Amino acid sequence: MRKLPGLGRIRRLWIIGLAAAGLVFIGYTLTSQSVTIGPLRVARPGMLWTGLVVHLLFWMLVTHFWSRVVFIVAGVRIPYRDSFFQLALVAVGKYLPGKIWGFVARGAALRREKMAAADIIAASVLEQWIMLMSAVLWVGLLLPILHGHDLGFLLAFFAITLTLVSRYLYRYGAQALQTLLARVQNSAPLNLVSTPGVVDYWTLIGIHSLMWVLATGVLVAVCAGFSIHPLSGNFLVALMLANTLGIVVGFAALFAPGGIGVREAVTTFVLLPYLPLERAVALSVLLRLWSVAGDALLAMALVISSFRARH
Repeated sequence: MRKLPGLGRIRRLWIIGLAAAGLVFIGYTLTSQSVTIGPLRVARPGMLWTGLVVHLLFWMLVTHFWSRVVFIVAGVRIPYRDSFFQLALVAVGKYLPGKIWGFVARGAALRREKMAAADIIAASVLEQWIMLMSAVLWVGLLLPILHGHDLGFLLAFFAITLTLVSRYLYRYGAQALQTLLARVQNSAPLNLVSTPGVVDYWTLIGIHSLMWVLATGVLVAVCAGFSIHPLSGNFLVALMLANTLGIVVGFAALFAPGGIGVREAVTTFVLLPYLPLERAVALSVLLRLWSVAGDALLAMALVISSFRARH
């Protein structure tokens, strides 16, 4: 396997330390939350295998998405293997307080591609903005299905309109931020954030929207595998809404490593109209354990690759 991008001896130690710390926290999560699902048993193993396939497809699409973001921002084509491991750094780093350490490690990896610091920041900002706006779009599309009253349609109209003008909000917001930073530092405006073209922007929105669908597919497979609830139309919509809101709110909660507790609370709240409390909590915890187990595999892959890069 080729070396991870931008890793010297110190950087390899940094990656190993990051992955090891992540594994410790992941292990704690797996042992502490597993008691919540004690009474549940696997009813349909085939659905869990389906969930694994969907999860792999999800990671393939995420890898393509990040590679495309880097190319749009910096004009640099990174191999999918490098893109995957850079994303693994972020996935493992989110379990450390502050959630920034994975981004720092990914930035160090991108330096090997001779990317400027401003481009690295711009790529990460664009990545997070697209995640947020694609989530807003899905919430806007799903709300009228679950809540057909006036408030539901009003919120949906606001969410869809916000997504439609999001590229302009991104551009003007970035310009305002750069001007403010320049005034604070008493220097020329910094080109920290570049605005992608219309086609590139909406292509990224489309790719990330499909990522939300695949992420929900994993939740559906877990639900079916443990026979939590029959998969009716409205319940499937509620699963997608719960999964999308849970991930976004959990990521935004900087005080919660990996969004643990926050994501489960949001997911449980959205599913309460369809499931008893104990079932909603169990499904939320099952999804957390699934994702944490996947992140543990990523952490181990990082450690193995770092050791192999030394030889």
